[in-house]
Amino acid sequence: MINAYHIRFSLLGIGLLVSFWTDSYSQTGKSLKTGVENILERKNLLIESAIDSSLREIQILMKAKDSIRLRYETIDMKPSKRELQKNRDLDEQIDRSYQAVRSYDLLLAENRRAFFMNPSEVHMTEKKFEKQMISIRKGDFPKIVQKNSNPLAPMIDNSGVKDFQIWEECDAKLSEDGKLKSTNYKKLFYNTDPKLEKYFPENDFIECYARVIKSKKNWFLDLKLILANQKVLKLMGNLSYDIPIKLIFMDGDFIYLRNISITSPVYEAQTGRSSYKIQVTLDREKVRKLRKKEIDQMVMVWSSGIEQYEVYDFSIIKRMIACLEQRN
Repeated sequence: MINAYHIRFSLLGIGLLVSFWTDSYSQTGKSLKTGVENILERKNLLIESAIDSSLREIQILMKAKDSIRLRYETIDMKPSKRELQKNRDLDEQIDRSYQAVRSYDLLLAENRRAFFMNPSEVHMTEKKFEKQMISIRKGDFPKIVQKNSNPLAPMIDNSGVKDFQIWEECDAKLSEDGKLKSTNYKKLFYNTDPKLEKYFPENDFIECYARVIKSKKNWFLDLKLILANQKVLKLMGNLSYDIPIKLIFMDGDFIYLRNISITSPVYEAQTGRSSYKIQVTLDREKVRKLRKKEIDQMVMVWSSGIEQYEVYDFSIIKRMIACLEQRN
């Protein structure tokens, strides 16, 4: 016969058992979550280390290019065929390193999303992550970051097409001492991430204006970057001083622009916007290409990662150079 004492004892036992199971499950969940977070953090460190290594490689290659350029510019002679070939080889190596950085950036973004996944799913992605890292090291990059990934690029042949002309007055100006000749700033590109458009109804996320300066035989390109507000500045971070800007032409060719000056961001209280100013040198080879080719894209490295921008007016730099070369 079961009395009240037995019932109370049984209920107490069941309660203790349920409590034990709940605590055990909770501890297991915490342990599993902590283990997954450790795995993801380890992956993040591996990717970030690989990015740093690729960026250092770009710096070394750029120094090698600079040494070639300085050698033939100092003696004011044309580079030899051997030097030109070496320069092209260095460009290809730099491009591969850039593609590696972009590939690692994509992998890093994917890994950060994994923090919100089910822990069991994260363990299933371990082998995939290892394969992706090995592929990038071997130079097998995702299609999205490969050069000429646009299927139309190889088909473009503009040899028989006249340049698209925008009729405008040549607005070159001389400095007071007459040693510098410069164009006015003109818009080069503007960009707003589609996901952020509703937050920037009046201004673009980022705008870039360009001008060209000529001083005797020396050429310079000035860029003015305008960021919509302080939040954008925090989101983008700083521009990497040591990493060159990449200009990609319509025909798939490209050049790298070495920064010689980057100002600290200037905050405009009236508009709430912030702006950077960048100056790069243009050697004879770069001027020769910019004189003949149209620009398709510009690639910049921010502390938040690599950004690629579609150029708004593809022949603007060409027209600026032609303007400065006009005789008064």
